[in-house]
Amino acid sequence: MGAYQVVITPYASGDLERIVRYIARNNPDVAQQFGEKLVDRALSLSETVVCQSGGRLPKRPGVRKLIEGNYLILYRVLPEQNKVRVLRFWHGAQDRAKLSLGE
Repeated sequence: MGAYQVVITPYASGDLERIVRYIARNNPDVAQQFGEKLVDRALSLSETVVCQSGGRLPKRPGVRKLIEGNYLILYRVLPEQNKVRVLRFWHGAQDRAKLSLGE
């Protein structure tokens, strides 16, 4: 099987913008670098081994997580479409009960 196409959803894009803005209040350079790091990590999900190895979320069937620092990259693998949908960038301290995946 070849590489998956990684699709970052509008919810995930919004998360990323909010994360970068929040960090930029104290350090714009670090904010930009961290935003790029999150995107790079999400794009690594194009590799079959990486996207299949992410942990699962209880009570969220089919949703997997990849950890980057204090953040969870939440995603769903769609093998029939050869895609990975990045659903959210979610800080680990946030209440998961309030998590909407936007699907």
